This record gives sequence, structure tokens and C-alpha cells, in this order.
Amino acid sequence: MLSCAALGLALGFASGPVQAAVYDFSFADYLPTHEVYGSGTLTVSGAASPYAVTSATGTIHDGYLAPGTTDFTITGLTTYAAADNLLYFPAVVPGGPSGPINGYVSFGGISFTTNGASEFNLGGGGTSVGAPFYDVLNESTLNPTGLPIGSGQLQGSYDIALSVTAAPGPNVGEGLLGFAAMSALLIAARCRGLLV
Repeated sequence: MLSCAALGLALGFASGPVQAAVYDFSFADYLPTHEVYGSGTLTVSGAASPYAVTSATGTIHDGYLAPGTTDFTITGLTTYAAADNLLYFPAVVPGGPSGPINGYVSFGGISFTTNGASEFNLGGGGTSVGAPFYDVLNESTLNPTGLPIGSGQLQGSYDIALSVTAAPGPNVGEGLLGFAAMSALLIAARCRGLLV
């Protein structure tokens, strides 16, 4: 009887939580009118942070571009602005073990292709004093190099507040946990002689 209980417990603990494979992101500039904002999802791979971003979806609004060309749909990933396309989750605290990483992205950040002529980059290097992580949104039409405003760039780079959360809903960890719980119940029933 003890071996059945131990097996059930081991199975239950063996399927601990697994990081979500999908993360929601949103951002906005610090202006009262919010000329730059967006949101979407990042699909990642990897067992631990930083995670490699493998795909992205969402929308970006850039009110500084010509009228009629301000709204974009994210269609994929690119290396614009020397992006490494890595997501740090949870956010890295300044001065922590990741060195210059500060927040959810590195200086190179995560870059997107869109349904328009512009590519966009969520990266580090912002200048907003008091901002949690000094993040920027870089836009390729006005800022072809992708250097942030803190590097002397005057257009196409905007200080933003970036937020990232694990996407709600079932993920691999929850599925494994459910499987382990059901298996543990079946093992316990079998050990008690309730199942043949």
C-alpha cells in the first residue's frame, strides 16, 4: 500500500509547473495623448528565461507617421535594430545577474515585420527618468538604424512603458498537472482495490 501512495505522490510532484509558451504584451508612450501604442502575443521556446521568441501577432499604432499609415498588423519577426528576439520573463531587475538587461527585453530587443512598410522594435535604451525599464519603440521608416533616442536619434524612437504577462488559458504545465492528478487518483483507486 505504501508503494502505491509513494508512486502517486511522485507522479503528482513530477509534473510541476511549466512556463507558458505564449505571453501577452502591451505598450504605450508616456504622452497624455498616447501617439504610440500596441499589443499582441509572443510565442516562445526554451525551458528558462531568456526565451527565444518564435512568432508574434498583434497591432501597433504610430501616430507620428503620415495619416493613413499609422496602424499596423504584426506579421512576423525581423532583426531590425539588431534585435536578438529574446524575452526575459519575469522582468530582469536593474543590476541583476543578467548584466545590462533591464526589463523584458535587451538593448536589441524584439523586432516585428508588419503589413506596411515599417518594421518595429521593442528595445532598451529609453531616456524616461523614473520609467520602470527604459524601453523604447523604434520604427524603421523614420529610424532606419534602430538606434534609440538616447543615442542621439531624434525621430522614430519613442520612450514607452512595456508590460508582459503570461497568456491566460491552458498551457503545457496545466495539461501535465491535470494528467498527473488524474493518474494519481487512478493509482490510489487501484491500490485500494477499487479498480481491477
